Amino acid sequence: QGRARVPFVVDRHSLTCAITNMVNGRYVPRGGAITTAVESVSPGTVTQVVLRVEGKEAALAVTPPYQFIWPTTNYGAGVLGLQAQAWDDAGNSTVSAEVHIQLYTDDDADGLPDQWEYRTLGSATNGTATGNPDGDGADNLAEFMADTDPQDDASEPELRSIELGGGPTLGIPVSS
Repeated sequence: QGRARVPFVVDRHSLTCAITNMVNGRYVPRGGAITTAVESVSPGTVTQVVLRVEGKEAALAVTPPYQFIWPTTNYGAGVLGLQAQAWDDAGNSTVSAEVHIQLYTDDDADGLPDQWEYRTLGSATNGTATGNPDGDGADNLAEFMADTDPQDDASEPELRSIELGGGPTLGIPVSS
């Protein structure tokens, strides 16, 4: 009847890292610069945060707030994966969940992404922002913003309203 000693280490590292202002599937216009915000917290000190676009380092920050302004002109239209990585003074590192954005073009300057027009209307020039091919009362721009189908009258945007502290009411189109 002896005693055994088993050494172990408790890892109290709780470094976190998250992209906070981009959501999966967000449409972003190609051709300008966009800002990506990252929140990183550590029991110690966060020493650096890197933003990666398609796995490659796009920007580095060493002091909060961790906001990155990066040009979209370096990338073609389509889906881009964004991810952030943070390090702290204890040598810990962590990565955020990957966020996918849709970089779009609008070659006909009608206010609708060409990729969305092609996917939902059959061509990048088949519709306009004010068009309403399904006759449901919602124009193409509202259908795009609500992520509904402009060819299906049963897929109309639903308007949800939010009252702002007794002041004006804000209406937001959402998928029905």
